[in-house]
Amino acid sequence: MSSPAMTGTSLGSESAVNRICFRGDLRPPSESYKHQFDENAGREPILTSAGFDARNQDATPVYRPKEGAAGDADPESGVCVTPRFTVAPLFPIQNFPWTWIYAVYVEKAYNTKMRQVIDSQQVMKNISGGTFLQNVVRYATLGCVDMRPTVDVQQAADIMWSLYGDELIVDRLPAGNIICAIKCKRLDYQNLKTNFKNGIRYELVSPIVPNVKCTLPHPVYMLGLEFLSDELNMHPTGTTPTVQSGFHASEPKSMA
Repeated sequence: MSSPAMTGTSLGSESAVNRICFRGDLRPPSESYKHQFDENAGREPILTSAGFDARNQDATPVYRPKEGAAGDADPESGVCVTPRFTVAPLFPIQNFPWTWIYAVYVEKAYNTKMRQVIDSQQVMKNISGGTFLQNVVRYATLGCVDMRPTVDVQQAADIMWSLYGDELIVDRLPAGNIICAIKCKRLDYQNLKTNFKNGIRYELVSPIVPNVKCTLPHPVYMLGLEFLSDELNMHPTGTTPTVQSGFHASEPKSMA
């Protein structure tokens, strides 16, 4: 039996995650539970005393396909998170000098990244004409010439632009699953909305703010606090990944 086609807005079923993830959000913990704070939040989920909830509460989070490239999850239909801490300072993608990084525990999520992988691979598989003919590579092997369509590094980065975010999306994040938060200064925020693919420099600002409403087991709660504490003490400044650098560091770390 063949697998169902990943088309339209389907994100399939939830998958087990059971790990700490991170979310960048303009709303600080001191304002998190004020309903009026969401009035001008645009496409961001609603944050109330009960936790993060989808702004557009459909049956499940949905996916926004993109012509000729991987798409992304619709941020109105759920709550986006990432298991990759260094991506969180980019969000939300607005020209604002600060964001807050929330450490949260996720049991299940819709695997946006897997859908993006499938989409991008299908795009590259289907490339057969147009400007991509310029990228036909001829291999002379054993006296044979193998002609195959391919893409260069820049085209591959454009097609797979969203994969570096390691995006997951959940229906909601209850307040009990929020562990703590830390303020994050975005040093290159002025053109973030248009240049987010190039990454930004960031600086973590103490103190870490624990969530007094967290209901997670104590070892999990402490793990989240300790992780943010280590980041604050050992990596107080950093650079988010770029589309070009993908899963590698955007700039080499000092060996000092």
